[in-house]
Amino acid sequence: MNRLLRVIVLVVGVSVLPGCARSIYEWGSYEGSIYDLYTDEFNLQRNIDILTREVEKTRDTGGVIPPGKLAHLGYLHSLAGNVDAAVQSFEAEKAAFPESAKFVDFLITRVRATRAGGAGQP
Repeated sequence: MNRLLRVIVLVVGVSVLPGCARSIYEWGSYEGSIYDLYTDEFNLQRNIDILTREVEKTRDTGGVIPPGKLAHLGYLHSLAGNVDAAVQSFEAEKAAFPESAKFVDFLITRVRATRAGGAGQP
């Protein structure tokens, strides 16, 4: 009987434990913003405003911004034609996640070329 009780406690403990886990990142509406980009209801400025507020709140509370969120915000800024804000977001992504440097540098080059009248849409 003692062994059965241990097995039951172990099974219950293992099944409950994952529910207690908390993500280290503050995802906010990041995933929804990516989804919205491909729908008819997409509102560029609203998405920029929401993500900007979330990033500021995460920084203010000492949370961790997830990988890609700042790059996505930079992409949205580039779609809006705000090259300086786009580059700033891309640089912040690169600082937070150095492994993304090569790709982010490519994005920065593309955005700056767009401003200079070069390569079309970023």
